[in-house]
Amino acid sequence: AKPKRMAEVIRDEKPDFVFLSEAITDCGPCDIDQVAFIAREGGLPHIAFGENYNVGLPFFRIAGGNAVLSRTPLAPVANIDLAGRKAFYVTSNNRRALFVSAEIGGRTVLLAALHNDSFDMRNNETQARQILDFIGDRPAIVAGDFNNRPEERSIKLFQTSGRFSGAFDGP
Repeated sequence: AKPKRMAEVIRDEKPDFVFLSEAITDCGPCDIDQVAFIAREGGLPHIAFGENYNVGLPFFRIAGGNAVLSRTPLAPVANIDLAGRKAFYVTSNNRRALFVSAEIGGRTVLLAALHNDSFDMRNNETQARQILDFIGDRPAIVAGDFNNRPEERSIKLFQTSGRFSGAFDGP
């Protein structure tokens, strides 16, 4: 029911980009791909998915990660391992950041979908620095589950970098 409702909101709002974290693409033996479903039903034809974990057997497995859905074509950039990453089969706190690019207003812009550490705030801050270092001085949109409060250091790093505008004080 939630993916269906998400797709309805996306279809009604007509965003150019949607960023997903903790999106499931395989949950065998059920036939489910939340990313493809939400993109298709939401009217966003271009998809990029970056796996965070994949555990199980081919006929009984769960795979999930981050995704970017778009009205315009996306070019792959990287799906970087974030600090503290565990083996591919560990599903808890196994983090990556997906980077793709898209043409926006005649410029190539980096798009990042992320899901940062929720258990160790020092590692969360390390991951924020890692993401900022990867972006460098490229124009970028960063969205996802930062797993932190607006007043915490990792969010402040994004805010004080001078490279981002937008909502730093809410979900």
